[in-house]
Amino acid sequence: MDAGTSEPDAGTPSDAGTLTVNGTVEDETGIPLANVTVLLPGSPPVRTNASGAFQFHGVTPPYELIITDDTRRGAIVHRGITRLDPILTMSTWHVEPAFSALLDGTLHGAGNSSERDVPSIHFVSSGWPDDSVSTHSGPYDFESAHHATRVWWDGPDTVTGTLYAYQRPYDASAPSLFGQRDHVQLRQGDSLLHQDVTLHPVENGALTGSVTLPPGFQRLRDVVSLELTPSVLLPLFDKDVSKPVSAHFSHPVPLLPQATFALRARAYEPDTLAMSIGVRRGLRAGAPDTHIVLQEPVTLLLPQDSATGVGPGTEFTWTAASEAVYVLLLEWSDDEGRPFFLSVFTNEPHDTLPDLSGLGLVFPRDTSIHWRVRTCSPFSSVDDLLRGMATDGQPRGMSTLDFAVTASREFLRFPPPRARP
Repeated sequence: MDAGTSEPDAGTPSDAGTLTVNGTVEDETGIPLANVTVLLPGSPPVRTNASGAFQFHGVTPPYELIITDDTRRGAIVHRGITRLDPILTMSTWHVEPAFSALLDGTLHGAGNSSERDVPSIHFVSSGWPDDSVSTHSGPYDFESAHHATRVWWDGPDTVTGTLYAYQRPYDASAPSLFGQRDHVQLRQGDSLLHQDVTLHPVENGALTGSVTLPPGFQRLRDVVSLELTPSVLLPLFDKDVSKPVSAHFSHPVPLLPQATFALRARAYEPDTLAMSIGVRRGLRAGAPDTHIVLQEPVTLLLPQDSATGVGPGTEFTWTAASEAVYVLLLEWSDDEGRPFFLSVFTNEPHDTLPDLSGLGLVFPRDTSIHWRVRTCSPFSSVDDLLRGMATDGQPRGMSTLDFAVTASREFLRFPPPRARP
């Protein structure tokens, strides 16, 4: 069945011992993705319909699903799935959205640049299917107090949202400046003029707590966002916390009515550039300290760095982590410099490189391919991770999860030498 032309039925058993899988493919914000190819090994590939839905009959759990799309130049493999209603997420960060419009206006009430950060301006819309959200930032000219923001989006060619503006003080005792303009409607290709926003002073509170790092790691940056709703995150600031060296943090945030905040703490290992990120949601200013424990990345085992002759069928291995799901990540570029990727979600600390040539994804010869492993916790299985990435009312995507990423290794893909007769 091609899900691009037929609507899925309810999940019911088909043949004896087998089941029907009704799944969905979405982007990180929950927008359904149409025309994505979904493959269940052993069955003909199908394409998602306008609602991002697909269906397979006669499935025996645990099973595997592969999603790919030509415009995204890559594939995502999910191994060991048992649930019958999987929601799969495909990143769209490197795909240019279909529509755009220009917002133009004046920002009133901005503070002096010697005392505050440059104001940030964001357009947020929740009018797309499934209450999904897009947030965009635009350039700002402080001297003229004038902004011109190009907004990009997918979905319908008309979208309605809110303009938010925020300016953070350097002195935590000074008030923040916050403003918004509601009911802003954008149409493809429009230039919407005179969309002025007025900033008003708002008293600050503080998010306080500490971060525990893996051995050898250093704190890098903290990103603080305002949770407008459970599924809408408005970035407030991205702060360098590498100096002075401290495990503690105290971030001033505006005391808006009923406001909660999200904190994304990021650390790295200076010698290898391995990363670890922890996310906490639902934080309130003035509440008891929050404590974030960052994961330690696993250690890559095989193939060795600079290995040659690696290709489909090669086994990749790494050390195990407790309560974690692994994501094997491979990245390379073709002769024209276009990036490609392969991600494999697995419950095991090893995986065999799949042959996806039937889907048009070929590892080119004489090309350097970089690989690393991301660990996501605390998740007991790929099923558990997919549930965590698509929980109702929560943003989709890896950016909302705690994870650690190893340093990258490199191998050269070319056919092994032929054996002599």
